[in-house]
Amino acid sequence: MALDLKRETPNIALCAMLLILILVSLWAFLQYGSFKSSYQKTPIPGETSGKQFKPISLEPFIPAIDSLRKPAPVERDIRDGKGGHQVFVANQLKFDPLTKELKMVDPDKEEVDGIPFNWLDRYQLPKEEGIGIKDPDNDRFSNKEEYDWFVRTQQETSPVDSKFHPDWATKLRYNRFIKEDFLILFKSYNEMAGEISYQINRAISQSGSSKPRYKTEFLKAGESSKGPDGTYKIEKFTKKTIKSTDAQGTPSEKDVSELIITRDDGVELTLTHGKEEVASKVKGELQFPFATVESEKKIIVEPKGTLRLMGKTYKVIDINEKNITIREDAGNEEFKIDLTN
Repeated sequence: MALDLKRETPNIALCAMLLILILVSLWAFLQYGSFKSSYQKTPIPGETSGKQFKPISLEPFIPAIDSLRKPAPVERDIRDGKGGHQVFVANQLKFDPLTKELKMVDPDKEEVDGIPFNWLDRYQLPKEEGIGIKDPDNDRFSNKEEYDWFVRTQQETSPVDSKFHPDWATKLRYNRFIKEDFLILFKSYNEMAGEISYQINRAISQSGSSKPRYKTEFLKAGESSKGPDGTYKIEKFTKKTIKSTDAQGTPSEKDVSELIITRDDGVELTLTHGKEEVASKVKGELQFPFATVESEKKIIVEPKGTLRLMGKTYKVIDINEKNITIREDAGNEEFKIDLTN
């Protein structure tokens, strides 16, 4: 029998291909088994495997994380009038709930509670209503008080650092205006051996009393008289008379000589011979709400006097029914304290 080689050839090729696939699969299987036996699984922290990984501490990263959350404010470095480095800062926007539109913000002009945005940005304070009365550093000065002090004096202050704050004198309250009237009489004068002595009668109780008591003194030019309303010094005497006629037509002369005296608080009085005058003495009652000592809770001050407050000395410049003006002794800063209504 003769073979048909053309019909048998395809069957042989197919068998060869199958054999090659079987051999490749067998090799891959053997390789996987070898890999699996040598592979060691990485344990998961907390999984019971005989060994546990110690959790990583995030503590060293906390400052870096906080700095990313609260970046430091960007400022332009200007020295000796020359512009230093400049950093691009994106414009600020705000949402208008009425028009439902976003609007560009000018930090120099936009404000909340009377405080400009640029000042709030400098200390990373929120631009929201009510920020003016808050006190982030608990130094008893609100954000608005700190900003007003900066505008007034251009002195360093910080709403987030209690070491920098306005002067404590800004916390004084003017509670009460006190006025006392005292009677003083230029009773007479006497010339002897070229010198003149003046009789001064001073009431040692206030006017308005039923029977004020008087103290009589005889003084010469340059001498002083002390009393409850202060110390007076004899300054100048001028002899004067005026002519008059009585009901019967009889002419006469009346002595209206004048004596000028000055008080230790700078007040000058002109006394007329034989005429009782009223000398007023004014005082003011101040209150310091944050006093730690009793003497600073309520303070009575007089014109030209001094005031001690939180280790500082102030001079009393003026007292009237509306306000008291004081001046810091060292810094020469003036404060006008209005009467509390």
